[in-house]
This record gives sequence, C-alpha cells and structure tokens, in this order.
Amino acid sequence: MRGTPAGPVLAADIRSAMVVAGLGLARTLRAAGRTRDALPVLRLALQERAPDGEGDPLAVQLELSDMLEETGQTREAMEVLEQAFQQVHRFYGPEAVQVCRRLASLLQESGNHIQACEVLEHALDLLQDGSRALP
Repeated sequence: MRGTPAGPVLAADIRSAMVVAGLGLARTLRAAGRTRDALPVLRLALQERAPDGEGDPLAVQLELSDMLEETGQTREAMEVLEQAFQQVHRFYGPEAVQVCRRLASLLQESGNHIQACEVLEHALDLLQDGSRALP
C-alpha cells in the first residue's frame, strides 16, 4: 500500500541492517589489512541500536574489542568488553562465556588478577547454570 507509514518495525529493521552491514564492512577492511579503518565503522555500528534495546550488537562489541586489542588499545578493548559483560552477564550462552573469557584475559594481562578471577568465576557459574537448564 502506497502512502502507508512504515512504522517502528521498519526503523528497527534499518538499524539492524546497519549493524550487520557495518560489521561486514569492518571485517572486510580487517581482512584487507585495514584494521584502523575498520574501527570507526564498528564504533558507528555500536551506536545503531533498536529503541527498545532489542538486538544488541554483541558481535560488533566482540569484533571491536578484538581489533582494539590488535592495535594496542587494550584499555578501550576492556571497556568495550565490560559494557558487553554488563549486557550478557545474567544470561547463559556461548556469547556470554566468550565475553567473560576475553575480558578475563585482558584483565589478567593488565595485572588485574582478582577481577579476572571474578569474571572467570562468573563464567563458570553461567556454564553450570546453563547445563542445569538443559533437558
């Protein structure tokens, strides 16, 4: 129907497509050895979130943290992972465990051993809770 407003679903779909396209472009740039060019693309993709918070771009956060670490920006990589951890720390899933492992690794490298152990302990709790939930 022509002239009918698209509504909020369309806006969320566009935001989601922008996140996916940004992640794809950043990965292409990285594969071409242009990691520094990929960083602003990922930062922009992180800004595109659905208004209700649905579809949080965890893959973008993981990719961004990896690229930041690769380019020697460890502190910022930890900040990105800490934000991801705050979003997934209550939910079991491979993404949550991956965030915990990577954050703990960076914390350990930076000398924050106690925090690294706390994050790993949380990951183990997630795994234990997740295995209980399986039939």
